[in-house]
Amino acid sequence: MLALVSCNKDGDLVTVGRGDALTLDGSNNIVLDPSNATGLALTLHWNDNHQLSTNYVDVLVPDGTISNRLQISRTADFASCYTLEMNNGVYQKQFTNAELNGELTKLGYEPNKQEPMYVRVTSTTGPNIEPQCSNVMEFQVMTYHIDYTYGTAVATDKTTPIGTLYSPTEDGIYTGFMSLGAWSNWWFVENDGTVWGNNDVTGKAYELSNSSTAWNLWSSAHNGCRYVTFNTKQKFWTDLSIPTVKVSGDLEGEMTYNKETMQWTMTYTAESTSPVTVKFSSPDSKLYNVASGDNEQNGEAETKPLYFTSTGISTSEAEGITLTAPQTGDCTVTIDLSGKTPAYSIEAGAAEGPEELSPILYVLGNDDKWDYNEWIRLSDEDHKTYTGAVYMNSSWGYYFSKELNDWNNINQDPDTSDKKLKVTGSNDCNIPAPGKGLYVVSASLGWMSYWYEMDGAQVTSVSYVGFNDNWDATEMTATETPGVYTATVSITGDTPWGVQLYVNGSWQYTFGTRADGTLTWNSKDNGNPVGIDGNGTYTFTVDICHGTYSLTK
Repeated sequence: MLALVSCNKDGDLVTVGRGDALTLDGSNNIVLDPSNATGLALTLHWNDNHQLSTNYVDVLVPDGTISNRLQISRTADFASCYTLEMNNGVYQKQFTNAELNGELTKLGYEPNKQEPMYVRVTSTTGPNIEPQCSNVMEFQVMTYHIDYTYGTAVATDKTTPIGTLYSPTEDGIYTGFMSLGAWSNWWFVENDGTVWGNNDVTGKAYELSNSSTAWNLWSSAHNGCRYVTFNTKQKFWTDLSIPTVKVSGDLEGEMTYNKETMQWTMTYTAESTSPVTVKFSSPDSKLYNVASGDNEQNGEAETKPLYFTSTGISTSEAEGITLTAPQTGDCTVTIDLSGKTPAYSIEAGAAEGPEELSPILYVLGNDDKWDYNEWIRLSDEDHKTYTGAVYMNSSWGYYFSKELNDWNNINQDPDTSDKKLKVTGSNDCNIPAPGKGLYVVSASLGWMSYWYEMDGAQVTSVSYVGFNDNWDATEMTATETPGVYTATVSITGDTPWGVQLYVNGSWQYTFGTRADGTLTWNSKDNGNPVGIDGNGTYTFTVDICHGTYSLTK
């Protein structure tokens, strides 16, 4: 590696050495145990090679110049290998049974067959410099079978399932239909335990990372049905939104989507029970991907018409589907997207509409009071999820209630220690309360589960961004009332994108202003918040426990 600098005289060359030679060492025997997925299977370590020297003692090379990569291969030539970028200053790597088995399976290792595994560390000091390689270690390893034919989309708690994507050939590319609200946050988990999120280094929407520091994934501004392609090999995903489905052929019309059941339906009057052939298409579907961004980065996504077939979707033409009505009179044609492939049917009667949800869910007992004065707000209509800050100071636990003075308690499910809910109507199994303090609580009546946002951390601060289109965070002042914060805001211009509240200083944990004066977890309305009446000085008050805000001039 050569670099030009000014030394004793102009034109002197400074040469940089390669650094210390790499020596890799580790345990010799590997026994992958499927019954102990989190147990250690392999420990590797190598020498500290970060120090570089030059031919001029006064010229120093900065830390981080050397980049180390750990490589694992099925063949000694490393023609195809698993490569792991190592952080600066890290000189060892441990693999659990599940982690190593998963990576080896993706490299093509056959289950229950002993095969060699080759490991080395490579070191580079620049993009055009030939890498330096350590010694190669050879291990004998036997993998066990993992079912990669499907993976699971999970909520922000990384546990609660919200959808399934499929990979019939187990090639690491998963596809399928999902119901997601606008800007929904989620993760994707493979059956080897690998958790996929958004690339936190580039920050670009639709780029994937399985790093422990990855951000959660987020959907586009479209609310409802979409077809997702999740490519873990090339580390990207795409979101093909499906806002409408039109019916043509022997029947004509437009279908309605039920996000809860993942069904498109259209009610019509059947004149006979003779077979009909129909086609289903979505002419205004839009493709969101790395190139398009999430609708706020690089403009609108590409319009990409979608056509339904008996086995999935097509981007070229629709397939005629032949169906038979069970009766004359009111019937409903249905596309059910909850399985691996679309299921088509005609059923007797009119389609039922989605359940009308209450905007709030009551919380009782969190502060040893049972008075219906505390609640959290609807944050995800698709999965009947409510989220809000709750002040905890409870002696006997707490529970949720759907209606005022209903007393039909929604408690901890007594059949499990997991954070699951069950309608019990009794006080015998209240939800165990965390320690005293302010927490952001989510409860899903769709999944019948609950969790604490921010990995269970207490709320320590609230800041606002967005006023006057200024996205620098300003911390608010906590009042004596838990969850209520105030700030003095000078309005000097338009607030086109609404206002967000950063909880604990993080853009990943936010409440957003709505046009009706409410706050919603991880969502907002664009435009000036309610209460702004021209330029001037305002008192901005927020209540993240009850999900409200006000602006007083």
